[in-house]
Amino acid sequence: MRTKSRDPLLSLSLIIAGLFLLIPSLFAFPAADDYCYALMHDRYGFFMQEEYMMTNGRWASSLFLQPAFFFVENINAYRIMPLIRLSLSTISFYTFLKSFRIQIYGTKKIHIALFLSLLFFFFSPSLSESLFWYTGAVNYTLPVIIMLFAWAILKNAIRNRYMPLIAVSYFMIFMASGFNEVALFIVPVLTWWLFRKETRGLTIIMAGILAANAAIFYFSPGNISRTAEFSHDSFTSQIIFGTGLHILRFSLVFLFLNPFVWLLVFKYFKHHKKREFLPRFLFPLIALDENSFELDSRI
Repeated sequence: MRTKSRDPLLSLSLIIAGLFLLIPSLFAFPAADDYCYALMHDRYGFFMQEEYMMTNGRWASSLFLQPAFFFVENINAYRIMPLIRLSLSTISFYTFLKSFRIQIYGTKKIHIALFLSLLFFFFSPSLSESLFWYTGAVNYTLPVIIMLFAWAILKNAIRNRYMPLIAVSYFMIFMASGFNEVALFIVPVLTWWLFRKETRGLTIIMAGILAANAAIFYFSPGNISRTAEFSHDSFTSQIIFGTGLHILRFSLVFLFLNPFVWLLVFKYFKHHKKREFLPRFLFPLIALDENSFELDSRI
């Protein structure tokens, strides 16, 4: 017999938690790089080329930073964006859960999705960067959202053998890995892990996505100016090793010091096959830890 979820109480609790999370957005203001990118727009218009030549190779984030001038000039729009980010995050989690057919203890997927979305932000090391700051959210939150949507589309496309959507999902994965230096590795590797048994040639495709974005990042002339601001070379083995350790540390902290995640683990283990939990839910959760996306090669 299927257990009924306590929908009204759970819905009310999640809504209150969401409202509590969004209260600071009423006092959010543009800051730091928001003004820099607004100035870039005033000087160059569409500034992707200038950003690549002068700053970094984060081509995907540069694309979504083009409207920065609008939010700098319209404070009300700037303060609405956190709500939009929370909504997009919830929808992306929902599509991920639905496409992978993950159900936890009879709870509605929309409740699980909102719950995970709230965890995603509440447990981030810098809530301002991941939710309230426009530039930070573009760099560190948006790639997670796009990756989740890409996974959902790819899962359904493989199930229905629909090649056009498979191509769309690959492009979205390519874009998600182009937001920052850590997403560069995490997005294609996690995609390979989730779909390696379902798609032929996936290893070559994901390796190609990683190599293409790595080349874009590596050959950006802006790396010279960025590197000059730090005492270490951005491409030494020490930096790569340190980045890997930070990803592991943040992921383990997120998983094992978070009582809500353990609650989900026990609920799932009680009602579902244990062998499905690691590849279908727990392992992706490591990558979805927003902490990992806030690291870059400057560590």
